[in-house]
Amino acid sequence: MSFRSFIDCEIKILYSKNKALENLSGRIIFETKNMLFIEKNGKIKKVPKSGSVFLVKLNTRNIIVCGDFLVNRYVKLKKIIRK
Repeated sequence: MSFRSFIDCEIKILYSKNKALENLSGRIIFETKNMLFIEKNGKIKKVPKSGSVFLVKLNTRNIIVCGDFLVNRYVKLKKIIRK
């Protein structure tokens, strides 16, 4: 589960250092190491993973994810691939 891609999942921002992003919801259309790109009503918002807490809908489950964990999973994946 820790290395799953969140593209095309529904998401809601529960907490962010940027208060203007809190309660934003939409669909993840792209993901980089540090950012999520969320589409809502045809507009795309860039949301930093670090310092944010998300509610992600995976199939029938709702999962609360700390954005700091999402940043670090790329580092872990890189180490696994190099072995």
